[in-house]
Amino acid sequence: MRMDPVGVLTPRARLQAEPAAPNPAALPLDEYRPLFGAETDTRLQAAPPPPPGPRERKALDKEKEQQDRLAAEQIYARMRAERALVQARLAALVQDLQTEIQRIFQEVLIRRRKVHDAILANWHKVLIG
Repeated sequence: MRMDPVGVLTPRARLQAEPAAPNPAALPLDEYRPLFGAETDTRLQAAPPPPPGPRERKALDKEKEQQDRLAAEQIYARMRAERALVQARLAALVQDLQTEIQRIFQEVLIRRRKVHDAILANWHKVLIG
């Protein structure tokens, strides 16, 4: 346990048992912050960055072009996925439609054969007796 005198200039010296925890609300000593509502000195503000040179501009243009290409590829990939989904739905719809047509066609053929069989049975009764 450390015993340090605190407040040496006060008439009565006190001893502190533990070191005081740092105050998180206190500003660091090396940081300057103007008072609230005070005018800031323009000399203390950072100068604006210089405009990019030809090489920097070329690199920035190339980076922007790559970003644009990546965005376009993402859009095209989404469009391809949507198109594949639409084509899959269309193929399923066509297959269901063909199945239904085949079922109806079979029903019609069966009904026709039953009718023809009935007609032939009646002719057989009439002719043979």
